[in-house]
Amino acid sequence: MSLRRDWNEFWFAPISGTPLGLFRIILGTIVIAYALMLFPDRDIWYSDRGAITRAAADAYNVTHANGPHIDLLRGAGEPVWLTLFFLVFIAAAICMTVGLWTRLATLIVVVGMNSLHNRNHIINSSADAVMIVMCVYLLMAPAGAACSIDRLRRIMRGEELDQAPPIIPWAQRLMQLQVSLLYFFSLLAKWQGSKWQDGTAVYWGMPSRTWAVFPHPC
Repeated sequence: MSLRRDWNEFWFAPISGTPLGLFRIILGTIVIAYALMLFPDRDIWYSDRGAITRAAADAYNVTHANGPHIDLLRGAGEPVWLTLFFLVFIAAAICMTVGLWTRLATLIVVVGMNSLHNRNHIINSSADAVMIVMCVYLLMAPAGAACSIDRLRRIMRGEELDQAPPIIPWAQRLMQLQVSLLYFFSLLAKWQGSKWQDGTAVYWGMPSRTWAVFPHPC
């Protein structure tokens, strides 16, 4: 049947790995920026000397988190260990971005981002959750197949030709569907608000110093 054939081709027909490699670079750059933004205030947000103590974080997780969760920061309350955690996390994000030991680096990024998220939910947003989900998809995908140092090393060892081999795109398709669903349900949620329909929601968001990138005359 043509429907079954099209379904299988959508998920499993080999495609170029270049778009996935470029996506890995963009996502990795965002993760690096995220980590560097948090690094100067790491004691404020992720230690008992800061705004959210371990006891407060545990109480929040018991009420709001579903099931077990990853939190390597549980044993990293001291400044030296907290700094070491961030340095390893940033190094892994850089390796993921450039495609060096891609799968291992992506795994460390996934664990690190989950740890940050579960240690302090207060400063996290939906964008952080999207980054985590996309990193999980990237972990399942052949993210180092193109545009990566891993591929360059394989070429130098004679394991691959100059043209990148095609990849099976099922994990990439999941990323595409995830983004499509995010925008679809965001549309449904905002469509019911009168301020979104008449444009004033965007207007009031633009002059905010929290979100504005450039000065606005509002």
